[in-house]
Amino acid sequence: MHELNLLWRINQSQAILARIKSNSYFKIHYDHGINIWQNLKYNFYASFSTRGLSSYYLRFGVHVIDKNFQSDTRVKINNF
Repeated sequence: MHELNLLWRINQSQAILARIKSNSYFKIHYDHGINIWQNLKYNFYASFSTRGLSSYYLRFGVHVIDKNFQSDTRVKINNF
């Protein structure tokens, strides 16, 4: 199976990725890049994907990075 990946850089830290695997699979992903707030690094991201004509997914997430820990929290909405 062939796969097509397209990457658009908005600036040095932000990017949009589009991935097409077949006629029934498509994903677009936005990565906001790393931001620093109160000595913590944050990376916000979101994606939309579809698998077939009846399955749609919307995901939002935040990745928190500290010198002592990391946390990745995601929310997924199916067939909204």
